[in-house]
Amino acid sequence: MNIDGEKITERFAHRMRRLERRLERFKGRARPENELGWYERVLAGLKRRLAGLTIGFRSHLFVFLAVAAGLIGLNATIAAPNFPWAYFPIAGWAIGLAANYAALRNRRREVRQLSLVPGISEEAGKLLRRYQRSTGALIQHSAAYLSVNAYLLGINLITSPVFLWALIPAAAWTVGYIPHLMGNAAKRKLLRDELAEHGIDVRSLPGGAVPTGKPGGGLTEKANAIREKLVSDLQHNPVVAERWSDIQPLLDTFVAQIDELESKRHELERIMQTLSLQELEAELEEVRRKESRTQDPLLKKEYGRSIVQYENHLQAAAELDKYREIVDLRLTGAFRLLQKLELDVVRIAHADGLAEPASLSALRSKTTEMHDFLIDFEKGLVELEAGL
Repeated sequence: MNIDGEKITERFAHRMRRLERRLERFKGRARPENELGWYERVLAGLKRRLAGLTIGFRSHLFVFLAVAAGLIGLNATIAAPNFPWAYFPIAGWAIGLAANYAALRNRRREVRQLSLVPGISEEAGKLLRRYQRSTGALIQHSAAYLSVNAYLLGINLITSPVFLWALIPAAAWTVGYIPHLMGNAAKRKLLRDELAEHGIDVRSLPGGAVPTGKPGGGLTEKANAIREKLVSDLQHNPVVAERWSDIQPLLDTFVAQIDELESKRHELERIMQTLSLQELEAELEEVRRKESRTQDPLLKKEYGRSIVQYENHLQAAAELDKYREIVDLRLTGAFRLLQKLELDVVRIAHADGLAEPASLSALRSKTTEMHDFLIDFEKGLVELEAGL
């Protein structure tokens, strides 16, 4: 291996800049939008559009329900109560509402999918976006196909039930819908195969995409499911819910902490995968051999500086690996505590007493402990970066 001091210093400086950028992103520091990476820009844009779609759909739904109620009331009491004419404007409007809802669900699914693959490469991310757009196009087409044909069938049954003429446009549309369905399935299969080469399995979650072999097994999603079940169970037992009135915000905080821990675990894993420790150790040994053989004072000094940098880098990597193991243990322990609380709440809900289970008390103290741990964790990263 032919390595001189200048090339080693340049290569190591590049590695340090890359690691510092990753640590900067890992610690969640805000950056100007023009400095964000592809993943962050796309996710931020999707979230903005999702917020707009959510507000728009809620407004649309409110107006639709208000007008539909008015038309039904008018139809039933004053204007031709023997003929359900209100169906025509209401069902016609519902087609647009269904399209609006399908677009909202598509966007929500896209945000959720992309949020589950932090640090995805731009190439894999673009493949995922193509897969999302193909899926969204099929969902939009299916929503239109079903809603319009249902609308026509309703008109058919109201106006001339003897002859089912609505089947004619439905059959004609089906001729175009089936090829789209088949072509879309083939296209998504190709995209799934390409994504699998990047370690992404888009069928691992309902409508979602996660890395294959995802560390932690998607504990945030499982924790959210437990939280929703606990809140639902307590709503059916108002006495217990009143006794533990703070349990929902406590669960929200705890699950958010699990989410943050899992995000940190994923990012640490990705950082460790890019460090190439074996390559660094091999280069360090080569530099040491060259430093011991050279008699040139200037070159010997440069080699010595590079050796120190390599050693610092390897030490930083060891610290990151230690942090990763600590986060993994904390994450698993937090999820097990949540599972214990789920069992205790089921038991307490069917008992006469309202004594607070030990798992709930542990959850309270664990929430505070995890908050302090996350703060200390961030401080540790700052100190680690300062030592690079």
